Amino acid sequence: MKVQRQGNEAELSRLEAQVGAVKDLDRVEGNLMAFCDQVRQRVAALGFDEQRLALQALEIKAVATEASVRVQGVVVNESELDILTIEQTSA
Repeated sequence: MKVQRQGNEAELSRLEAQVGAVKDLDRVEGNLMAFCDQVRQRVAALGFDEQRLALQALEIKAVATEASVRVQGVVVNESELDILTIEQTSA
């Protein structure tokens, strides 16, 4: 009985850690979406060459094929020392 209880407590701790990780991901996703909205607005106001330079500076890459488009990028949030790798594929 004691061994089973310890196993259940360990499983509960593992599940609580997963819930915490999901909450962190939700927070990061919200921050990333807000950041992307700001970048989108600012880049839209630039000319073509400036847009190209901005996307290059942000390390945003797009690969288009007949079947899909894949956009990849890396976002560094220096204030929180987070590095986010983003990728979106559409078919």
